[in-house]
Amino acid sequence: MRILGLLLGLAVICSNANAAILLSIGNNGNGGSFAAGSGPISVDVFVRSTAAESSQGLEVSFNLLNGGAFSPVPGAFNAGFFGAGNITAAGSSFVRSNATTSVLSIEFTASQLFPAADARIATLSIDTTGLAAGTYGISTTGFFTEAFVNTAPGGTFSIVSAVPEPTSIALLGVVIGGVFGRRVLKSRKRIEVA
Repeated sequence: MRILGLLLGLAVICSNANAAILLSIGNNGNGGSFAAGSGPISVDVFVRSTAAESSQGLEVSFNLLNGGAFSPVPGAFNAGFFGAGNITAAGSSFVRSNATTSVLSIEFTASQLFPAADARIATLSIDTTGLAAGTYGISTTGFFTEAFVNTAPGGTFSIVSAVPEPTSIALLGVVIGGVFGRRVLKSRKRIEVA
């Protein structure tokens, strides 16, 4: 059993040197920045290959750093994503291990050729309730696609302070102006009466 463990470890170390399937975490829509108090957010996960690699499946563990929690359903990996037509439901899952760790396992019906350009393979669903403005990390571990292991770092998402909309600012200005104007009129009436 120990020998098997050593051989698997050696295979992982050797495959790290020439990993050709890369995973990246980001968000095409807004650069990964979300307004404070926005609740659950969706962060995209992309995959690509540097050498036309193919695989029968993959498994990756996502870990949230410095705050945030995965939603009860930690993400999605089907409908319209990379490989969707070839994903086997029985052999694939996306499960939340705990508040900060979720594991994505995908099994394809046939060996799947990974594209040269980033293709969305999954979306993480993260609950940001109570997070202060700042940048929060997402790390990945154990990303296996048969003999290949991804060594690229995870990614980040940012929580930014909510900025009031221009119409809200204008409305606030009208209210303040009305209150101030009313006080001026009242003080003028007092002066006239005296």
